[in-house]
Amino acid sequence: MFVKYWKTISDPAWWQAFSQSEFGEGFIAALSLILGLMILMFIIRGIFKLIFRSRRCSTIEVRREDGSTMVNREVISAVVDRELAAYPALTAEKILLTRKGDTYQLTVYCSYLLNDQSGIPAFCDEFKPRLLSALEKGFGITGVREIRFWICDSGEDKNFETQTPDHVQEKDAYIGL
Repeated sequence: MFVKYWKTISDPAWWQAFSQSEFGEGFIAALSLILGLMILMFIIRGIFKLIFRSRRCSTIEVRREDGSTMVNREVISAVVDRELAAYPALTAEKILLTRKGDTYQLTVYCSYLLNDQSGIPAFCDEFKPRLLSALEKGFGITGVREIRFWICDSGEDKNFETQTPDHVQEKDAYIGL
């Protein structure tokens, strides 16, 4: 069937007649508009990816005058575990460490025992400064700008690979404690 219409399609006179007809002019204008918008959207998407990109990382770099020290994520996980030991209602399941420029974001996935009386906002207000000071005192880490919590109750299914938060992309891996 394609061979049957090949002579028509490959004929330059047919394309000239098509482009000069009213339908052809509208069709070419619409096709050009759609292609132009698609190219514009790809360019905007690329710009947003460059501006707002964050990358998963496995270490935090602590810069000093005489060089830099790399602190591994397992060490950070141990610090989070030690600090969470004071809160029996919460247990850390996984952490995710991401980097954007010179700043880091630590996401802690916790399960929460619902019969505790303290409440999540009070816990967050108390725990975040405590964890930041422990990281700074122990390792000199000052680059953690944000600590996020992903909390589920202890009765939920703890399969975090299927329950990813909106800010985490599918390609990001979860780091076990």
